[in-house]
Amino acid sequence: MSYADVHGEGEGIGPKLKRVGVFIAVLLIIFVMMPAVLDGYRSYKFGSQMDFEMHGNFIHAPLYDTFRDEFPAEYAEFRSRLAVMAREGASNEQLSQFGFGYMRNFTLTNGEHLVAAPDEALLELMKRNLALVRALRDESVPLCAQMIATGLQPGNTYSPTVQRRIISVSVQTLKSIAAGQQDPNPRGEVTQEDIDTLYEILVGTIPEQDAIAVIDGTGFEALPLTNQCAAGLALYEAAGNMPEEASMRLTAAIIAPQPYAP
Repeated sequence: MSYADVHGEGEGIGPKLKRVGVFIAVLLIIFVMMPAVLDGYRSYKFGSQMDFEMHGNFIHAPLYDTFRDEFPAEYAEFRSRLAVMAREGASNEQLSQFGFGYMRNFTLTNGEHLVAAPDEALLELMKRNLALVRALRDESVPLCAQMIATGLQPGNTYSPTVQRRIISVSVQTLKSIAAGQQDPNPRGEVTQEDIDTLYEILVGTIPEQDAIAVIDGTGFEALPLTNQCAAGLALYEAAGNMPEEASMRLTAAIIAPQPYAP
């Protein structure tokens, strides 16, 4: 039995698939402004000091390095505005909110380039996301569920292992955006056949109601946190087990950044 047989053809497919991908936009935002770096920002007087702190931190440096190398103009603006706020006495919370808003807007503005990235870039991005979901599942089911339901949010505390996974995803997101700008690979919308195939794969690994919920959102936030986490993981794994063209359409729909809307 197909998804269309169970739930009706075409109902709620595209929007929810894009909704569950909101975590991509949020990942770049949260870890631009890690607490360990924020504590020193207000005392910065020279750009070289800021560069040392941003690019000398072995966990976060790959993100700053990639942002600088792939998007030098945007990076320069970000760094300049951050320095001014820090010197003027902005609190850690204010600096975090600035980083959150700046990178949210950057990612949303470049969303069309992200979903048009070459296949290999999106496959690598999904691979890194899978590694992150699994790390969150192993360390904190509530955070795993949060990532699937709404995207990771400011204020969470993560282990160094999870931090590295998030930075890895963020780095690949930036690289994918850059690749989509340079070599765009437009894809069609997710089809009903794609959804039917996805549904068949999901019901083989998670309860039927969970499969429906993760596809179109019906009752998803009412599921136990363990089920939310498992359903999200099953969704990302299923995307990699579909026929190639369908897999890429679905992957693009999942990673398409969307504004956060709780």
